[in-house]
Amino acid sequence: MHISNISNYSYKHTQTPEHIIYECKILESQRSSLIRHITARGRNWPPANNELVANYLKNFSRITKSTDFQKLI
Repeated sequence: MHISNISNYSYKHTQTPEHIIYECKILESQRSSLIRHITARGRNWPPANNELVANYLKNFSRITKSTDFQKLI
């Protein structure tokens, strides 16, 4: 699923959920917190999408609540 395209980088990215969660430079600081939380528990990064939702929904929700998704459009 493609959400939109963004050209705020030096090159264009297709905004898929996977890109936003695992790669997007704009969300790097929020993602770093999630990575630390997951790896501190002995788990590998990146988790599968279903593991992310099943086991880390509260932490993942912090990213979604603190993100202005209009900046990604």
